[in-house]
Amino acid sequence: MNYGHDPKYFSFGALTWTLDQALRGLTADQMKRLPRVSAQEVDAYNQQIIKDTRYMGQSSLAYMKANMKENNGLRYIKLVSGKFGTFKISDKDCAGDGTVPWLSGKAPFNQAGVKQVFKMTGFDHQGSYNNIHVRRSVLYAIVQIIKENNIQPKFR
Repeated sequence: MNYGHDPKYFSFGALTWTLDQALRGLTADQMKRLPRVSAQEVDAYNQQIIKDTRYMGQSSLAYMKANMKENNGLRYIKLVSGKFGTFKISDKDCAGDGTVPWLSGKAPFNQAGVKQVFKMTGFDHQGSYNNIHVRRSVLYAIVQIIKENNIQPKFR
């Protein structure tokens, strides 16, 4: 098997969600049960922001930029004030292949049945099988499986 360990292609080694404001006086269990905001509620909120800007003139673009909520995977909760609290995901923090961090790629190394692991650089996750070294490592692994299991061709 092979895995990417390239500092050019960072992945999530540790994943952290951070709320944009402090919440005081809540237990961890209470925080888990905070009401989530649906995609429809985000859309309705954004439509109201657009309505609010109709009479603002040139300052409307800045107002929209500061107040519109992204509806692309960010997580929001409803606060008592009626505002949304925004959870954001941390930045990628670990070398890898842009998708899988090297720690996860290396994890099977000492597992039963794993004969060899190739630590590689120079490609991202999507492009890994376009890399000649990855292709060669896969071919090598296939040949080793055939040899170790004495697999014979059906037709000669």
